[in-house]
Amino acid sequence: MDDLTVMCTNVTSNSWVFTTLQSPDDFQHPVSGNMEFGLTNNGDGSYTFYARGADRLTGMFDVTVNYTLADIFQEGSTCWENMLDNLKIYVYNVSIG
Repeated sequence: MDDLTVMCTNVTSNSWVFTTLQSPDDFQHPVSGNMEFGLTNNGDGSYTFYARGADRLTGMFDVTVNYTLADIFQEGSTCWENMLDNLKIYVYNVSIG
């Protein structure tokens, strides 16, 4: 099964970028692109966590056999939304505990 291989390709003091790739141990990632995560200091003691990226379909297989166009991006959106929800819960629990 494809484990959606990515590599961390850029790191700064407040951000990091993951890039999709194909590895010999799994299929190629259904999308090709980069996703950046980071923290922005708002200057008032608060921070904004952000996620931004750009993806394109990797190949026709991803469209015709594996998913429809809408499904690939919906699956990715659901994944990132879940990650952000979990991060919010974690930060909240750390701040009150």
